[in-house]
Amino acid sequence: MRIQMSPVAGVLGFLVATGFFLTPEVSRAQGAGSIYLSSEEIDELRNGTACKNLIRQFFALKRRMGSGGVATKYFDLKILPTDELVKDRKGSYYAVYLKDAEKSSRFTFPGGRYVIDSFDTTFRRSLSAFVREVLAVIDSGAEYDIYTRGGSSATPMARARTLVKGREYVRVVYLPEVVPGQYSGDATEIHDVPTDYSNDNLPFLRAAFLQDVVSQIYPVKQPLVLHSKVAESSDSSTQFAEIVLFVKW
Repeated sequence: MRIQMSPVAGVLGFLVATGFFLTPEVSRAQGAGSIYLSSEEIDELRNGTACKNLIRQFFALKRRMGSGGVATKYFDLKILPTDELVKDRKGSYYAVYLKDAEKSSRFTFPGGRYVIDSFDTTFRRSLSAFVREVLAVIDSGAEYDIYTRGGSSATPMARARTLVKGREYVRVVYLPEVVPGQYSGDATEIHDVPTDYSNDNLPFLRAAFLQDVVSQIYPVKQPLVLHSKVAESSDSSTQFAEIVLFVKW
C-alpha cells in the first residue's frame, strides 16, 4: 500500500497542511505534482516524533475548542450555539475573529470599505497564525469546512464607491439562509455587485474579501460564503467579516 502526497515542502509540511490519504492499491505518480511513500516510509512517519507531536496537537486543540473556545493575540475562536448552522452538516461550529496583535483588538473595516489595507502585514500574520494553529492541525484528523460571513452598519454610505482594483468581486456565490439561523447546504445563490457599490453590497464584499485571502494563504480547502446581511444597528462592531469553522470531530 502506498500513500499519495501533494508537493508541499517536506513530509511534515504535507502532514500539517493536508493530512494524508491511504490509497486502496499500490500506485505511482503520473507526471509532476504528486509524491508517493512506501509502506515502510509510512511506518517510519507514524512512529516518528513529528507525527506524534501532530497527534498531540490535534487532541490538545480538540480539548481547548470543546471547552468553549481559543483566545490568542492573533485570533479569538468561540463555539456557536448550534450543531447544524449549515443544513445537513451536523457537528461543532465556531466563529473566528482575526485580531490586530499590535492593538489587541479585532479587525473591523472602515466605513464603506471592504478591503483591509494591512492585509500584507498585520492581517496576513494573524490569518497565518489561525491557519497554522487551527486549520492545519484539524486537517490532520477531522472532517471540516470553512465559511466566511460579512456584515455592515445600518448607517447608509454617504456616497457609492468604486470597486477596488484587483478585488472586484462582482458576482459573489453564497449559501442562502433557508430558515432563521440556518443556511443551505448545497443550493447556492448569486449576489451581483455593481462597479459603484452601496451599503447593501458591503456584507457580501467583505465576506468575499475574506474568502479570497483565506484561499490565498490556505489553498487546501476553498471557503464558502454564507448569506451576509446589513445589521440593524450602527455600531462599529457590525463592520466585520468573520470565519465560521465547521468541525466533525
